[in-house]
Amino acid sequence: MKGNGDLWQGDVRLVPVPGSPPPNAKLVKSIVLAEGEITGHMHTLEAEQGILVWDDLIWVVGTEAGKLSHPEHDPSPAKVVEPGQAYQIVIQQERTLSGSWAPVQD
Repeated sequence: MKGNGDLWQGDVRLVPVPGSPPPNAKLVKSIVLAEGEITGHMHTLEAEQGILVWDDLIWVVGTEAGKLSHPEHDPSPAKVVEPGQAYQIVIQQERTLSGSWAPVQD
C-alpha cells in the first residue's frame, strides 16, 4: 500500500504534500474518497478524531492513523493514513479510445 510515501488503494492514490489545513477546512469523521461507478463500492477514510478536508486535500486529526477501506481491495480497514500530514487525493486516470483521459471506472 505504501511506496515513495504515496498510499495506493485500487484506483485511489494519496500523495503526501507540504502544508497544513487552512482555518476554513471542514472537519468530518469519514470521507468517501471515490465511489465505484460500476460496482458502487466506496474507498472510505475514517479517523477517530476526524479528518480535515479542503480542496482535494485531507489531514487526519489527532495521533491515531486514519483507516482506509474498500470492500473489493481491502475489506478490513487498514490504519495507514498518518496524522499530521496533508495528502492530495488523486484518482487514477485511463486513456479512452477517443484519446482523452478519464477517471478509471470501478
